[in-house]
Amino acid sequence: MSESILHPKLHGTIVVSGLPGLGKSTLGFTAERPDKTFILDFDLKGKGMAKDYGIEQYYSPDFMTPDMDPSDYDANKISTWAVEKMKTIKPGTTNVVIDNATAWEAGMAKLVEKNPTKYGLNAKNVAAGIYGGANPGISILWQNMTSWLQSMGVQTVFMINHMSQPWANGAPVPNRYHIRGNKIFRQLSILTLIVVPSDTKRGGLPPLPSALVAKEALAVRNWSEEKQDYETKRALPMRIPIAGWKEIKQYFLHPADFSNPKPGEVWTDAEVFAYGEFMSAEQVGWIKDAAKIAYNEDGNPEMGTTSISTKPSVIRKSEPRKVITPPVAGELTVDLVKAAWLTEAQKVGMLKDYSDGIGMALLKSVLGETYANVGNDGANLGDLKQIGAAKIASWKPG
Repeated sequence: MSESILHPKLHGTIVVSGLPGLGKSTLGFTAERPDKTFILDFDLKGKGMAKDYGIEQYYSPDFMTPDMDPSDYDANKISTWAVEKMKTIKPGTTNVVIDNATAWEAGMAKLVEKNPTKYGLNAKNVAAGIYGGANPGISILWQNMTSWLQSMGVQTVFMINHMSQPWANGAPVPNRYHIRGNKIFRQLSILTLIVVPSDTKRGGLPPLPSALVAKEALAVRNWSEEKQDYETKRALPMRIPIAGWKEIKQYFLHPADFSNPKPGEVWTDAEVFAYGEFMSAEQVGWIKDAAKIAYNEDGNPEMGTTSISTKPSVIRKSEPRKVITPPVAGELTVDLVKAAWLTEAQKVGMLKDYSDGIGMALLKSVLGETYANVGNDGANLGDLKQIGAAKIASWKPG
């Protein structure tokens, strides 16, 4: 079999996300030689691309027949199909692409619901959907799946995930996007990329996208005999102007210079506010305004005695809603906790503003496990907010 073209650093799980039509699937499909690539396409859109590239191990759900009812959806059947296809991976395959990964999770949830104790979960919590419901069990299944693939010689597992918008007051928060999928991806990922449109003025080369580096565990490391110490240098910049594999691999030979970034290697303010870990002041304000709206027994906004923001994005006509999940005034969210930490970090001079990539990395380092735990199901956000604020307050420059 032919020699792999994957870079040795790319050994593990890679998450690729972004808005539709920007090249998420292409990054996964083209990372390795076609004869070493295996693809599960739950989005049913990559057959033509796989054929063009000569990828023979391409599969999409194919169990529908003309006599079946197209309105029937069987999550168990899709999950079983996916596992059986995985078992057919040819020896020598080094790149597996799951597109999109969240489509498989409905079937995984059914497996967990059948036997919660097998995954160390409380059956009542899973049935009620509290304390994470089936999600901790789905995390175990994803972890097992990636470990099993690596035991078969697979070097890189691409998880292609769509994005979603957080909601408040029955509407999406403006210009704000999160990567969909189980939280285990944050732990497993050695590289998380968010593809965005490229800009020739910022080093881009359309139609190739640019990519925001949301997580990178690919540092260039070596032992220095001269210094008698280990040297570690981050390879990839905060933003990759041309998100093609030839360009990405060059950073392992010539790591990014963070003291003098090239055009397009730094997130714009708009990208930070849309995709970053922390929200802008305007977005936080929007959520706070939404939480101030009172709701009547029918789930409709009270338009009388309650103080309601005059922003056009918040005020809407009173209309009946089928699903009622009104926000609670003063209730903490993960985004609000992060916004509070950011404010404290700015006060002590840890970072300048939202676009300060190095400062953001420092903030995450100072917060440590507190930052890692804030997104966990059932986390006490009030306690974590105070603990994080104390860590930031005790930080000293240098």
